[in-house]
Amino acid sequence: MGWPLRMFQEEGYYFVTSRCFQGRLLLRPSAEVNEVVGGVLARAVQQSAGNVRLHAFTFASNHFHLLVWERGAALAGFMQYLRANVSRKVGRLVDWSGGFWERRYSAEPVLDDTALVSNVASTSVSSAYASTRWKRTFRPMRPPLLG
Repeated sequence: MGWPLRMFQEEGYYFVTSRCFQGRLLLRPSAEVNEVVGGVLARAVQQSAGNVRLHAFTFASNHFHLLVWERGAALAGFMQYLRANVSRKVGRLVDWSGGFWERRYSAEPVLDDTALVSNVASTSVSSAYASTRWKRTFRPMRPPLLG
């Protein structure tokens, strides 16, 4: 049986989560891993040509969260680039050759300003509970487009 189709809005905010295979600590922070993840994330945003804007992110040792705004169903290509390159490059660093990700990423639409603020807060709080983590929160280029 195939995967169900994803239904993306024409334009909107999404809270994205992706987890490492079996919850393994494949993303444990180190200077090399941080540099690779940061570079791949920056390149993914750059390649989206403005169709995906990254507002907040956190990478823990076994998963990551993103708060993004996307237009025109560009999230799928963005996530394909991000996950493929992180798995290939970080996998090489940590000597991991098997499947890197547990399953498909989760992309939940953020439907109102309250949910938007809640997702930014949970992205930040999630990092506070991770013993080894790194995160960065970006300020939106303009006020939220919701409501």
